[in-house]
Amino acid sequence: MNSCKRLSRFLVFLSFTFLLWGCLEYNISTQVMADGSILRTVTVKGDSANIFTGSFPVPVDSSWEIFTRLESRSKNDVNEGKVYVYEARKEFRNFSDLNKEFYHDDSAFSDHIAIRVNLEKRFRWYYTHFYYTETYGRLFPFRSVPVSDYLSDAELQIHQADEKEIYYSREIDSILLVKDTLKIPILNRNDSLRFKALRDTIELKFESWQKINIYNEFYRLVTGALSKLGDSPDTIATRKSFYVWLDQQRTFESGIEDDDAFVNAASTYFNVDPEKLQGADPEGFSDFKKKFRVAAYSLETYTNRVNMPGTILKSNAGKTEKNLATWTFKIDRFYAGDFTMTLESRTVNTWFAVCAAVALVLAIALLLLRLFRNKTPDGL
Repeated sequence: MNSCKRLSRFLVFLSFTFLLWGCLEYNISTQVMADGSILRTVTVKGDSANIFTGSFPVPVDSSWEIFTRLESRSKNDVNEGKVYVYEARKEFRNFSDLNKEFYHDDSAFSDHIAIRVNLEKRFRWYYTHFYYTETYGRLFPFRSVPVSDYLSDAELQIHQADEKEIYYSREIDSILLVKDTLKIPILNRNDSLRFKALRDTIELKFESWQKINIYNEFYRLVTGALSKLGDSPDTIATRKSFYVWLDQQRTFESGIEDDDAFVNAASTYFNVDPEKLQGADPEGFSDFKKKFRVAAYSLETYTNRVNMPGTILKSNAGKTEKNLATWTFKIDRFYAGDFTMTLESRTVNTWFAVCAAVALVLAIALLLLRLFRNKTPDGL
């Protein structure tokens, strides 16, 4: 719960987010059976009023077994009060059936994550290998400009990382990902200031990427609506000055508390009645407001556990135990790009080993029988 008490660094401009959206904890458990069937359990902890308003597509229909309860927020402090827990469980015949519940076409806007699972099963004589992937699709819904235009892969990784996962290297004057916690240098005051300056630079790049995407879509929406009203102000100069105007009006900040902040800023800039502007394209403005709300999701936390047949051989999980892999991450892990969890496990084909052993014994027996016949005199 500590992570819920601070703002996500990548949403600097959304300083009031936690006042509007509660912090939710998602626990997704997946049991993969040897026959390819899948048992999925979704558990959500948080304010009961927010269970279905977060980023995850929480199941609600009657095909799921659904349970609700109250739990203590902390095992160590029963005085912290109770937290609402919503749990849903369902078994699927295969991963395709599961995808029908959790995946939606990425080209169509949704205020929930698009989740896609894939499972492959390959026979390899004495073993059967299982390959499992689960991808959380990019959440940020404004997509005119790729994040790579503003941040390198290394910068994006640093941006997504927690403070304990990065450090400042004085030797190369850069922020690096932690590989060995025992070798993290102790920073003096100047190093700390430089570390902060480099992080702030990355934050500003990320915020610029967010803004250009949101501004681009809103500008197309506004100019399209104005065109329907008989006005066509779409020029490069107008676009640039309009973006500056949105910054000057601090539209991001006010947009958190007021759904009409963007519309009001546009109506003032273009000197048009806000109701008349929205009336020219009510569906378009409604969709924009929904997208902006998704872009402003608070820092939700995720724990994804996958239990595989046999023994896990490879995984990008943070923790593995024989046949169980666990990923713990925050919403920023799939905010700017897809996040894929991968697993490979292996089971022993006992039946094949037995058949191979029997075949080997028979082969040896036949060979010995031939040798015996060849050494036996004719007629005996």
